[in-house]
Formats: sequence, C-alpha cells, structure tokens
Amino acid sequence: MTPDLTGSGAAGVQMAEVTVDVETGIVRAEKIVAVQDCGLVIDLKTAESQCYGALIMGIGYSLYEEKVMDETTGRMLNPNMEFYRLAGLGDIPSWSFT
Repeated sequence: MTPDLTGSGAAGVQMAEVTVDVETGIVRAEKIVAVQDCGLVIDLKTAESQCYGALIMGIGYSLYEEKVMDETTGRMLNPNMEFYRLAGLGDIPSWSFT
C-alpha cells in the first residue's frame, strides 16, 4: 500500500529554468529553485544534502533516462546499466533554497 503524502506533513516544489538549443535539441538547466517544507530539521547539512540529491536525480530523470519498450512484445529493450548516464557537474545549475 502506498502512503498518502497529502496528510503526512511533507510538501515541496521544484522549478527549473531551462534553455533549449533549437539546432541540436540539447536541453540545459540554467537555474533550479526548490521550496521544501521539511518539518523539524535536526541536521541542516543532511536536510540540504537530501534536497540537492533530489534535484540532481530530477535532472537525471528528465534529461537522460528513457525506458525503451518493444511495442509488440512489451519487453524492455534497455534493461541494463550499459548506457545509463548520471548528471555530472556540468549539468548542475545554480541553486536556490527556501
């Protein structure tokens, strides 16, 4: 059973300003803003690290991950880590936390 996050007291939103090179199709995140209601923060560095990690994972999900499926069989065609790309330092924009 999936927990209902609407009543858990956790809330947040992330927004990104991006540019798209219309000739190459390359998308680049220029700025990301994260607003997170964390509740009682015991360790600020840990809380900030969690937010940074979530933003970096979001960049990876949106720009680099793609599940390729065979329409006939429904089988996943790229089920391994051979071509899995992670966001690197050059992919990470400036940060702003509230």
